[in-house]
Amino acid sequence: MFPFRQEKIGRNELCPCGSGEKYKKCCLLREDPSVSFSPSWQHKRRPGEDKKSPLMMTTTKEPLMPIRLYYDVFDKEGFLQSLNQLECVWLESEDQFLITYEKEAQRIPLSVPYNQVPEDVYPVLLAVGHFVDEAHLHLDLRSFERGLGMIEFLDQEIDRSLVQITHIASYNKVSTKDDFKDITLLEFDEFFSEDTLTIRDPEEALQRLEAALEREDDQDEKRKMVERYFHETAQQDLILVEKYPIYYYDEGIESVKITLMLRSIVALEHWRGNTACKPLDVVQRVFNQT
Repeated sequence: MFPFRQEKIGRNELCPCGSGEKYKKCCLLREDPSVSFSPSWQHKRRPGEDKKSPLMMTTTKEPLMPIRLYYDVFDKEGFLQSLNQLECVWLESEDQFLITYEKEAQRIPLSVPYNQVPEDVYPVLLAVGHFVDEAHLHLDLRSFERGLGMIEFLDQEIDRSLVQITHIASYNKVSTKDDFKDITLLEFDEFFSEDTLTIRDPEEALQRLEAALEREDDQDEKRKMVERYFHETAQQDLILVEKYPIYYYDEGIESVKITLMLRSIVALEHWRGNTACKPLDVVQRVFNQT
């Protein structure tokens, strides 16, 4: 039996203020120090660009862009035992746990180092993990940077024979002060429900192209097929809520970093007013600068 954390007020209990709302949708928001606003002047604006609504930021100063990590679980009991050895982990039940920015998790590279976080906001909640079933786990975080750091952190602390990451779902929009009420009231399950997210697999699309090319003998038609593929790819807009596979164990964290960085750059371009910006535009810009 594991020692589970006991909270004074459960997130799903009625708020003690008497509003009739659940605590998580009432006073918890007002007491939550993990969201702040960054003045828009901190983000470089182009000449003639209008002042934008301030971005919502985490305590560790990353743009608030929710992200969910999907893990396959091979040994739930062994995984829980490993988690229980970490001082930065709070086991709330056999199906849910919290990871805070302290103890072992101090080494996760965030914009604000652990020793620079104001003491009055400790402990900073980094991630909430919950089991979908015995073989699947979701890990929810409030920023892409936290997601990247958590992938490496868990891989270092937990043996791969117990759990392995397979997919990421990301909310590809920077949130502003104008979004505050709507976005803070949303649960991660609402952000990343099967009804709202788009599942994309670039590898699968390439495999279909390769299979089609193998079946085609005419070289001119093959060239046209490749041109159509890249033209369609170039026209793809940034999807607001997207789920996609990652290949961390084969390609390392850099491939995941590029995937998330591309989406965050496009999201910032949209916030600045360049709503026509597409992922390929960013890739071409980087290519031209190298």
